[in-house]
Amino acid sequence: MKTATTKLTFREKVGYALGDTASHFVWDMVGFWILIFYTDIYGLPAATAGTIMLIARFWDMAVDPLIGIISDRTNSRWGKFRPYLLFGAIPYAILAVLTFTTPDFGEAGKVMYAAVTYILLMTAYAFINLPYSSLGAVMTSDTYERAGLNTYRFIAGFAGQFIVTGLALFLAIYFGGGDKVTTSFSVSSSVKGIVSQVDHNSLAYAPEQGFVGTDTFRYRIEKQNAVSEATVYVVVTDSDDSIWVSKAVNPFVSKRGSENKLQGTGPALKKTIPLAKNDTFYISKNAAPLNLPVIKNDTIVDYAKGYQRTLILFALLSLVFFFITFKSTRERVHPPKAQTTSLRADLKNLVTNRAWIILALVGIVSFVMFAMQNAAIAYYFKYYIGKEQNVQLFNVLGTVALIVALPLAKPLAKAFGNRNVFIASSLISGIFFMAIYLPGEKNLVTVYIFNIIAKMAYAPAVPLLWTMIADAADYGEWKSGRRATGLYFSAAVFAQKAGWGIGAAIAGWILTVSHYVPNAVQTASAITGIKLLVSVIPGILYMSCAIFMIFYAIDKKTTDLMKTELEARREKESEEGKR
Repeated sequence: MKTATTKLTFREKVGYALGDTASHFVWDMVGFWILIFYTDIYGLPAATAGTIMLIARFWDMAVDPLIGIISDRTNSRWGKFRPYLLFGAIPYAILAVLTFTTPDFGEAGKVMYAAVTYILLMTAYAFINLPYSSLGAVMTSDTYERAGLNTYRFIAGFAGQFIVTGLALFLAIYFGGGDKVTTSFSVSSSVKGIVSQVDHNSLAYAPEQGFVGTDTFRYRIEKQNAVSEATVYVVVTDSDDSIWVSKAVNPFVSKRGSENKLQGTGPALKKTIPLAKNDTFYISKNAAPLNLPVIKNDTIVDYAKGYQRTLILFALLSLVFFFITFKSTRERVHPPKAQTTSLRADLKNLVTNRAWIILALVGIVSFVMFAMQNAAIAYYFKYYIGKEQNVQLFNVLGTVALIVALPLAKPLAKAFGNRNVFIASSLISGIFFMAIYLPGEKNLVTVYIFNIIAKMAYAPAVPLLWTMIADAADYGEWKSGRRATGLYFSAAVFAQKAGWGIGAAIAGWILTVSHYVPNAVQTASAITGIKLLVSVIPGILYMSCAIFMIFYAIDKKTTDLMKTELEARREKESEEGKR
């Protein structure tokens, strides 16, 4: 039988890691997509959506420590933490689907539905993820084996993030239908012409007599609860030719008084009207009314249905992965046999552990940063860059950078110590996160490069944070003789989720204060707010984590000493138990 210090097998590491893939299916759907899902699909105000997330974090303040306390006192044939993977997976999967479902309950009813399902989902997530996180600390007592295990964990976790950030929008579009539109539609009046609906598939346009220039009008299609809007541009020339070309050029229309002038090409138009299909037609001023078959080129996607079906897929995969984690893992580090059950003693041990307090503060600040950036990045690409689906490439490149750099965590920790690696990671990545503010909307390559460098610098800190939480639990046992792994991890995760809720709420509030309007051309102040949320603010916050870590007392020398003395105690306990 393996002891607590035996090296973990590849099978155990991979089996444990798949649990984080399952966790990321929900965590990253919430982190990257829930805010824009609430505002642009379910129709909630941005400030309301952000407030819902903040309220959920206050709920977590009570739930997370309670789960840690309960799991520490759980005794079953499967151990303390593994049973939660087995019995918590089904509620987790069901609530994930319900949270991304959009029943029409009216304005107040929708707010209530979103709040209840989101809070219940986060509760289900806590009941399965907190014991899962604690499990990694009791599979081995070796800090470097833990670093290796957490490296596997986060490679698999970021693979889940890769799927969510790289495929979720494509899956939503695919599952959302993409049916050709054959239903009726509404048309706004043009500036310098007359627009009429010929049938359910085409329009007719006739310019005013003598008008030469660029005219524009919009049409709107509604199909069930899905809506699509597009802009049509008609270039009226003074030539006698009646030839017109569809989708040849995407002109930008600038209104000056009553005059419309051709001002540029596609990118400017895309920035001005991000949702436009951008149909462009040419017509002579003397030509007969022009029939425009615009509808045949457009499709409509039911994003509500698409997101729901995407979550059904992720929920089913989560059930499979959590079961694999349950079957492939074992718990080997146990509390001292003489330890009595005392909540008061456990809480005192926690709040007097300076190492844990520092890690909790780092968790709050860093997760405020993650939440703000992740919530705002979809807005950044939709409204600033003007290429909504490019957010998936941005996220995919960042995730690949994380996966590539994650294996550096263990060798760097052995060479320089967990604390020093974390400090360097915070400073370097923070600088490059801030730099994302600088590129213009056309300089996408620079945006991608800054993000890749920031994520590679940040990667080693990810598994090391969780390794240090386990070390803090060891430190508490080393100093007091008491072990409360579940409480340490649940309290740390509570701090991180509090930061996540605060960050998401701040993102919603900043969008509101910046005068953000869903599915519309954004003002300069809204664009500035969005840019700050993905760059400068997160960068400053993450760099500040380095200041906290200066005071983290568990260095490489202390870690090695703790390991030696705790192993000696456990060996002595084992020998006494055999007598």
